[in-house]
Amino acid sequence: MALQLINSKGEPGLLFPFVPHSIETGVMQDDKDLAGGFALWGKKGETGKVYAAKPEGGIFLGIAQLTTINDAYFEGDMVNVVKKGRIQVKVSAEVLANQAAYVDDEGNFSATETGTAIAGGVFKTNSAANGIAELEIA
Repeated sequence: MALQLINSKGEPGLLFPFVPHSIETGVMQDDKDLAGGFALWGKKGETGKVYAAKPEGGIFLGIAQLTTINDAYFEGDMVNVVKKGRIQVKVSAEVLANQAAYVDDEGNFSATETGTAIAGGVFKTNSAANGIAELEIA
């Protein structure tokens, strides 16, 4: 793995500094070829297990934090689950600051009222489709 510098536009999963965050650790139950910024799901009755692909009856738990350790996640890997705070995500459609945030069943973030509403989730920046936006989960 080559060390990459984070560009000035940000990277999915990058935490916004100087803001309190609530982060838990989970064990991946599937693979994801991303370094961070993707939706993490859980199942009722399971603790400590997280899924990148939404399982049947899945519950949105949080967003994978970008770390310097992983550039992809595999089943059994530990992942930081950001439950509260500010984090950068890739959006599937244009978003505007102060719009409510949603995540669809494929894990795409947007301000479109489809999929799962992210409790306390509000975009803090504007972004074009397929761009990076700052998402606050209160």
